[in-house]
Amino acid sequence: MNSFLNIIPFLGIASLVSCSFGPDYSEPQMDMPQVFRKSSNMAESIADLSWKRVIPNTDLQNLLSDTMKHNYDARTLLINIDTAGLQIRKSSAPLFPWLGYSGSATRADNSSGSMITDMPSGSVSSSGSAALTASWELDLWGKVRKGKEAAIASYHAEEEAYRAMILSLFKEVATGYLQLIKLDEQLSIAKQAVISYQDSQKMFVVKFDQGMGSRLQIESANAALVAAQADVADLSMQIQELETTLSALAGRMPGSIKRSASLDQYVNNNPIPAGIPAQILARRPDIRQKAYQLRQANAEIGVAIANYFPSVSLTGNGGFAGNELLSSSHSKFGWNFGANLTGPIFQGGQLSADKKIAENNYRQAVLGYEQTVTNAMSSITKVLIRRQELKNIITSQQVAVESYKNALKLAMTRYKSGLSNYYEVLTAQQNLFPAQTKLAQYKYQYVSCVPTLYAELGGGWKQ
Repeated sequence: MNSFLNIIPFLGIASLVSCSFGPDYSEPQMDMPQVFRKSSNMAESIADLSWKRVIPNTDLQNLLSDTMKHNYDARTLLINIDTAGLQIRKSSAPLFPWLGYSGSATRADNSSGSMITDMPSGSVSSSGSAALTASWELDLWGKVRKGKEAAIASYHAEEEAYRAMILSLFKEVATGYLQLIKLDEQLSIAKQAVISYQDSQKMFVVKFDQGMGSRLQIESANAALVAAQADVADLSMQIQELETTLSALAGRMPGSIKRSASLDQYVNNNPIPAGIPAQILARRPDIRQKAYQLRQANAEIGVAIANYFPSVSLTGNGGFAGNELLSSSHSKFGWNFGANLTGPIFQGGQLSADKKIAENNYRQAVLGYEQTVTNAMSSITKVLIRRQELKNIITSQQVAVESYKNALKLAMTRYKSGLSNYYEVLTAQQNLFPAQTKLAQYKYQYVSCVPTLYAELGGGWKQ
């Protein structure tokens, strides 16, 4: 017992003087601009909003809610987060003493005088043992603590991966919903084109039968009609395929997507506050994920360095053994306590290689972090430029559509007045419908900048 008591001061000293190796973590410093290109210097940001307030549309909110709850990829990442949390517990376990137990029992009968055992002839005996065991590896060099630090960083990286997935789903579903509205509007334009080209074709056939037209007019009208019918079929196919994709993202069986809106409801000139560039370092989940991975790589350098030093562990056990284990008169108590020290002398350069590999992993993590920040700035800037330029493009295209509408009215007036043939009307129609289709595309691109920018800025970070 005195020997055991002599160990206690050693344990106290070891716990006090234990150290940790490896570099202290510091986040890379990057030269961030003061403002985003094509954006005002405003501290407010659309990223401060909840995703439910970005596009106020009930049908879209229901679709997004189902997606957040039932998307299979997101649910898988939640399991990854739980697993990473268990890894923290696992990595922390060596910081505490481990307790165990062991036991054995035997019974022998030599009543027949067998020579198999040295027991006296005609005797029966029982023996057994029961013991508690304990072991504790002292973390003198911080190897376990660095491992725990790496596990914690990995856990937070998984959390950010989940946030990144949620933002990606928000962007994909919201832009997909807006694309459905755009396809609906283009389908309506294509159906109107079919009706107009049918009327033109009938008119040309009548004129031709009256000897007042040409075969060229009929074939031109027929080509325009068939092309418009193909557009209707193509757009219908795109709508059904996109509905199927969005249903799968929301964890639903394939089906139609309820929607009730028009692109014009969301086309406005209101500025979208992007905030300050430096804010994305704390808000974008992919950047935060890279930062945690960098912290993890930094901690693993400490683990590699600690492997150079010896491992010190304390072991002990105590228990009873004897011929009649349950009888205090035939069993005896015993215990032992000791310390083990193991360490490397020569391992063919493995430890040095492990350390250099850990350092290379850290350098790669630094480059990955810096690249992610640079790519984020590029993506955000592109969205801001696109939205600003699309304002001018939509304005110009709206003027073009109005001009084509006026041209069609004039062509109809001239035709009814006998000043021109119906071929001018067909030409005006062939100019108007594609222009309307292109305008719907521009509006969609403009409106979709809102959910895209929200995701690029790390939206919903407050939640």
